[in-house]
Order: sequence, then structure tokens, then C-alpha cells
Amino acid sequence: MLRNGSMSIPKVLQSTPKLSVSVADAARATGLSENYLRLLISRRTLPHVRIGRAVRVMVSDLERFLQQHRQEAL
Repeated sequence: MLRNGSMSIPKVLQSTPKLSVSVADAARATGLSENYLRLLISRRTLPHVRIGRAVRVMVSDLERFLQQHRQEAL
């Protein structure tokens, strides 16, 4: 803990890629709206993790979802 009582993030975790992101972060990363991602989650089209009230999307699931919906150019 730091002197002001806040937690410091260990350096090893600072450089570690995130395994999951919030719906807001997923929306920013994909350019899709939060509402649309929440709709996909409620329809169970996009896998998610719920821990208490927090809803997280695994980065690997998000990448897989985007890959499955990719359209090839003609």
C-alpha cells in the first residue's frame, strides 16, 4: 500500500495484457456501442463473465466473436 492508503499495482501486472475488459472498454476497442454489446450478452451471443454486478468480456472471446463475423472482400 502507498502512504495515502491506495494500492499500488505490481510492476509485473502493469505489463501483463488484460484477460478481460469491461463492456465499456470492449465498446471503445471495437467501435460498437455499449448497448449493442449488452444486447449480444443478454442474447448469449457474446460470451461474458459476471462477477457480482461486474460484467467482463474475455479478450479472447471478443477476438473470436469478431473473427466469426468477419466478411472477406471480393
